[in-house]
Amino acid sequence: MATITSSGIGSGLDIESLVTQLMTAERTVPEKLIAAKETSAQTKLSAYGQITSALNAFKSSMATLNNASLFTSMKTTVSDSSVMTATASGTPKAGSYSVEVLQMAQGQRVVSNATTAPTVAAGTLTFNFGTYETTGTGDDAVTTFTGTSSQTITLPEGKTSLSDLRDAINSAGIGVTASIVNNGKIDQLVIASTAEGATSGFTMSGTDGLAGFSYDTSTGGTSTLSTLDAAQDAKLKVGGIEISRSTNVIDDAIEGLTLNLLDSKPGTTLRVSVSNDREAAKTAITDMVTKYNEAMTLLQNLTSYTPAESDDEEAVSGTLVGDGTTRNLMRALRSTMSEGISGLGKILGMSLDDDGKASLGIAIGSDGMITLDTGKLDTALANSSADLSSFLTGTSGFASRMQTTLNGYLDSTTGVLTARTKSLDNQIDDLADQRTKLEARMEILETRYRAQFTAMDSTLASLNTSSSYITQLMNSLSSSS
Repeated sequence: MATITSSGIGSGLDIESLVTQLMTAERTVPEKLIAAKETSAQTKLSAYGQITSALNAFKSSMATLNNASLFTSMKTTVSDSSVMTATASGTPKAGSYSVEVLQMAQGQRVVSNATTAPTVAAGTLTFNFGTYETTGTGDDAVTTFTGTSSQTITLPEGKTSLSDLRDAINSAGIGVTASIVNNGKIDQLVIASTAEGATSGFTMSGTDGLAGFSYDTSTGGTSTLSTLDAAQDAKLKVGGIEISRSTNVIDDAIEGLTLNLLDSKPGTTLRVSVSNDREAAKTAITDMVTKYNEAMTLLQNLTSYTPAESDDEEAVSGTLVGDGTTRNLMRALRSTMSEGISGLGKILGMSLDDDGKASLGIAIGSDGMITLDTGKLDTALANSSADLSSFLTGTSGFASRMQTTLNGYLDSTTGVLTARTKSLDNQIDDLADQRTKLEARMEILETRYRAQFTAMDSTLASLNTSSSYITQLMNSLSSSS
């Protein structure tokens, strides 16, 4: 609130200085107290934020660990990945398989004449879908077509270009697509089936302005169209047994594996190797250890106390030293982790040495940190992965138990840290209210002080006037006598 101020006019009393000094004395102690409480609350709030972040990271690592597939996953390798790749789509058996890719599955493609542009005009074009089959060889070879379905498109009057025909085919969505390729001389129309496999073959029967697009491979085609690719199934040998499929992605040739054919290479046998993949489980366990140690390191730093070693030094205290919430959290984490490591140690078939570290492979050291022997973990994953999975995963597994412990502190409604954070937020809001009320009181007090000193100044001015009059009167009487 703006206030008009002045020094004492009648008495020479420095009202501004007096009010300033008194207000400083009145304001300093309560302001420092509020500021100290605000700083403490903000610092603790920041510390709890760091703890929450670290615990969420640890909780995320436990969620990753709580996955039985980590301990059953398999990895595959193919001797020539440019010809074929393989992925585990189920639970394949570890071993080695031989595969020879004889031919790729493909759909039928036909193309218009490379030297003479076909005539396009209004008409209909019927596509008959089915399978071409060739019997006999050489001059005795006979190709027949067996249709299973048909679709017809209509090109209306006024449409006379290849692009018009292309657009009509594509907009119909009937199982073939059309595109135009310029060979440097003329445009050629390419028509391709959208599906793969031997059953994706088609014939074409045109009427009126599209009669020139009639086409049937079994009868030798026409002068307008010729075959680019014949519809065919994929053919491959698995373990020496020839099989065929209508697609290049095959998931029923080798149990638990999906084969993705990329190229044909007759005469070359590929080796598909399937083995246990424990890297994901190892990574998950290692990450869990790292995140636990990071959380415990943070908690220890926030609750640490280092006494002064000399009179010239000061003791150093962590932000949350003596904080009961943090102590209980550390105790809960250590307890749950100790139970887990004890159970894990039994599975690993190891016992604690005197220092609690060496032979277990994974243990809590005297500093509260977890130590991990990756070599022994590798052995356990190779020999006891099922037992590890049973112990670590599932609703009653160690990962779930640790997540339950963490949820007790992190739950957005009932979590201990959530409640502590809300309490600090409320405390900060309350301190802000206290500061506002203090400012209001200080304004009232300052107004009162100014009024009091102004009244005093007026009284002193009056007294000074009276004193001056009396002095003048006495001087006058003295001179007249």
